[in-house]
Amino acid sequence: MHFSERVLARTGSRPENLQIGSIYDVLCGHIVDHHEDTNTFVVFVGDPEVDEDGQEWWDMDAARLVFL
Repeated sequence: MHFSERVLARTGSRPENLQIGSIYDVLCGHIVDHHEDTNTFVVFVGDPEVDEDGQEWWDMDAARLVFL
């Protein structure tokens, strides 16, 4: 599976539709995927939401694409 397809499956959005983040987002965020050839990360930043069953999830506004 290609990077774009993995990101879509894990976040519900394609990488090109995500906000651009910084290195600090990778250091402090939840890493969703990493593309080794381009050293690109997809992360969720901030604290996750927790539903009534205790499942954690992030709003799409928390998703970032980071190029290192």
